Amino acid sequence: TGLALYARVTKLMAQKNPHVKFYVLTDEKALELDWAKENTFIDINMGKYTREDVMSMIAAADVLAHPAMAEGFGLPVLEAHAVGTPVIHIDIPPLREFSVGWRVPYQGISLLDKTAAGPSGIIFENHWWEPKDFANELEHLIDIVKNSRSELEDYKARAWQVAVEHDAMKLYPTL
Repeated sequence: TGLALYARVTKLMAQKNPHVKFYVLTDEKALELDWAKENTFIDINMGKYTREDVMSMIAAADVLAHPAMAEGFGLPVLEAHAVGTPVIHIDIPPLREFSVGWRVPYQGISLLDKTAAGPSGIIFENHWWEPKDFANELEHLIDIVKNSRSELEDYKARAWQVAVEHDAMKLYPTL
């Protein structure tokens, strides 16, 4: 899964820059993965926080990493845009349709029709990506956040415009 690949990113980043810290909001299945212990905090309370709490967490982050291999809409990316938090994600639809965030290329696609309960009848496209590519792009983004105020401000202006254009309260009723 994307989360298993992302666990490898935390290990790569621990080697590249031990000062980079990860906060991962997920569920208890993530505890089984091989995370870099020295730089990663796993919060297994996904779904238990209020929307305001989650938005505050996103706003407080230096970067939002969204390692999903498949995506239906991309709400976390849009939420990061709305609060001006730089976001990095895999270059997959539908994210490429609206995001102005930093993108990691994918290497291939596999089709999946499986849920915890068995076949779902819905075919998902999993976009496989390389942890080293994600870590390299994340390192580049961290450098921008730390050292390029003008590039960061330009991103925030473009991100806000995307968030306004894709306001969930206006968009959802049309769906």
